Amino acid sequence: AAPHAIPSLEELGLEPMGDAAVIARGGEGAALRAMEAHLRRRDWIASFEKPKTSPTEMLAGGPFDAGAGRSTTVLSPYLTFGCLSSRLLYERVAAVYAEAAPRHSQPP
Repeated sequence: AAPHAIPSLEELGLEPMGDAAVIARGGEGAALRAMEAHLRRRDWIASFEKPKTSPTEMLAGGPFDAGAGRSTTVLSPYLTFGCLSSRLLYERVAAVYAEAAPRHSQPP
């Protein structure tokens, strides 16, 4: 190995876990697909209530679950690491609110 190189898992005595251990894929493409999947849930967005969510529900139905199996979008990692533009997400959610009569909870 080259000096200052990051050691492989094998060099550290660990076994690779493969794709089965990946909870959510990274990158802009994955972030946009996840966002679009959730934006199709217009009624859910319009009636979103923060106190009724569980941010630990990561695995329900898979990493891009946009069904009733998960109470949040799990888009925070994409926003945190810059894979998803907060401005784009805001504008897209605002467009849903403009079309539907929002019934979502208000900030504290």
